[in-house]
Amino acid sequence: MTIPLNTATGNYYIIARADADGQVPESNESNNTKATAIHIGPPDLIVSSLSVSATSGADLTTTLTVTDITLDQSGTGPAAPTITRFYLSTDATLGAGDVALGFRNVPALSPGSSSPGSTSMPVPSGTAPGTYYVIAKANADSSTPETNVTNNTRSITIVIGPDLVLSSLSAPATGGAGLPVDVTDTTKNQGTGSAAASRTAFYLSANAARGAGDVLLGSRPVGVLVPNSSSTITTTLTIPGGTPAGSYYIIAVADDGGAVPETNEANNTRAVLIRLSPDLIVSSMTIFPTTVSLPAAAGSPINVTETTRNQGAGTAVATTTKYYLSTNPTFDALADVCSPAACVPCWRPARRASARRRR
Repeated sequence: MTIPLNTATGNYYIIARADADGQVPESNESNNTKATAIHIGPPDLIVSSLSVSATSGADLTTTLTVTDITLDQSGTGPAAPTITRFYLSTDATLGAGDVALGFRNVPALSPGSSSPGSTSMPVPSGTAPGTYYVIAKANADSSTPETNVTNNTRSITIVIGPDLVLSSLSAPATGGAGLPVDVTDTTKNQGTGSAAASRTAFYLSANAARGAGDVLLGSRPVGVLVPNSSSTITTTLTIPGGTPAGSYYIIAVADDGGAVPETNEANNTRAVLIRLSPDLIVSSMTIFPTTVSLPAAAGSPINVTETTRNQGAGTAVATTTKYYLSTNPTFDALADVCSPAACVPCWRPARRASARRRR
């Protein structure tokens, strides 16, 4: 059967009538009909499902794979073949300034049936990193009249561009001024676009936040990173000489200098605690002889054997251990003397490690 031309859009019934011409005398002439509802009019095409994934290569280009389901809603008319198009937008509403990414062909659809499909499309070159919307529009070219033309679009958000972070950072718990320290970091691109070559820098700071007064210790190069790839390197740095003892932080900064435009510039740092805290003691000392007779005592040699030890958490640079003559066991910088005027200076340099010396 064919629906008559110019039939107005609306809800109708198709009624079947047995013995429609009354050719057969029946015991009951009132039960000859049966009706089924039908909607007569154009189709109603919508995008019932939409998802997007992104991949990127070493050439820094990003490709979007858009998966959609275009549906002709139940209760409407059948749809002729149409096109579903995809757009890149800064908001969820399709507008004149949105960028067309691509399209896919949708076959003829009967009411209630759908067409799933995946379409791969490159992101236009020069697209700045950030948050965007991918908008899919069914019957994008308006090739088929529809019951409702206001429900043809569907949108989904996507973040486009690289995002460099420090996924791990480690360093020795202790160190010393003027001494080397090995720092291992993993710089990762957790974004959807490839990151160009950059550098990760390391700073010595009094706190865990990067600030203007932090001291640059060094840096290391990071090559091109495709999405979800990373670079792990151990870098030997040197704590500046003269750095006072105390607790510090080594802060690693990904993309130091901002050479790579990123979707998030606020997550590029990571800090690790390091203590520069030596503690030097004289752990043992013996003297021979312990008794000297006057008047020869003033010029008599005394043999001192002592051990200078670092019992602290940090490494100590080279220092000097001196010997003083005192009337009591407590050191007094004013009253105690290092040596009589007639004697050679009584001191010796101590090495970085525990040192034992006899004089």
